[in-house]
Order: sequence, then structure tokens, then C-alpha cells
Amino acid sequence: MMKRTLIALFAVGMMAFASSAYANKSKLGEYFLGFSYFAGDAASADIDILDVELANPLTESTDFRVGLAWMNVDHKVFGDDTAWWLELDYIYHYDDLVHAGGMFRPYASIGGGYSNDSRNLILGQNDLNWKIGLGSEFLFSSSFSASLGLNFYGLLSDFGNNDSEWELSLLYWFGDIHGAGFEFRHSNDADVNYFGLRYLYSWQ
Repeated sequence: MMKRTLIALFAVGMMAFASSAYANKSKLGEYFLGFSYFAGDAASADIDILDVELANPLTESTDFRVGLAWMNVDHKVFGDDTAWWLELDYIYHYDDLVHAGGMFRPYASIGGGYSNDSRNLILGQNDLNWKIGLGSEFLFSSSFSASLGLNFYGLLSDFGNNDSEWELSLLYWFGDIHGAGFEFRHSNDADVNYFGLRYLYSWQ
């Protein structure tokens, strides 16, 4: 609880003191190939996640993104196990505030995919799943941005089998090609904290 409170206060403080400069690079509206590593901390298990994602803008305000996450779980009772998650997301970002010189870029996403999860690491079944997300980017400068979002996801065959998570990420672009960042996620029902590092390669 203390970690989540400190991170939330940090995010609020950054938003309060950030400038309203227009950002040339962010995570929305960009072509990129991303690689991430997350370490998950749960009450009864330690989780390692390797994530690969590919983003392709469709229009000025919409993106298409595909991702694959591979997970290894070291459970204190049941031992090691693995799972993977393939997802496809359609993202709409509202850019009028940014074009007017503001720092806020709200977004919403909808998507789906397939999870291989027979040992209950994510949703407990090998099945198709759905996902809905909403949040906003905060554009601090031409190369530095943050985002705060909330995601809901579950099984298509059983809408009662679902979870939600919120995420806070920071991203800095070193020029127009290379980006690096930090991300924190908290899964609400599973009660897992994830801390991750991300690298993005943009060819736009």
C-alpha cells in the first residue's frame, strides 16, 4: 500500500509542476518496436515477464498495436510455471488539446487476444480474452512524457472471470529513434505489483 501511495503522489507532483510544452515524441501516434522486462511481486509468487510490442499508427488519432508477453512464475507452493498472452489493441487518442499547446492527450483502447494460462497465472484458462483501457498521456517536453491509465480485461467465454489494473509509465526519447522508460502496474484482483523497464525503437 505504501509503494502505491508514493507512486501516486509522485505522479500527481509531476503533473502539477510540468510545463505545457508540445511533445514531438511520445508513445501514442508513433511507429515503434518495443521490448520490456517486468518483475512482479505477489504475496505467494515472484513473476518475471518479457514483453514485445509493435505499434503502427493508422490515422493521426488512431493506433494499432500488437503485443506478446511471456511470463515465468515462481510460486512458493506449486513451484515454477509459465504462461503467455497475445493481444491486439485499437487505440484512439484525442489530440486537440496537444495541438492547442496543452500537455494532456486522453486515450481509449479496445482489443482482444488469446491467453495460454492453464495454471491460473492470469485468468486461469487457455481462452480468448477481451480488453478495454482508458487514460491520458502527459507531455512534459519534446522528448519526455508520462501516462496514467486503467485497463479492464477478462475471458470472452466467461465475463465473470476478469480483472483490472492501473499503470503509470515514464518515457524519454533520445532523439527520434531510441526511447527508454520505467513503468509500474498494479493488478487489483490478483494483487500483484509489477515494476518494468522498456526500450522502444522508432523508425518514423
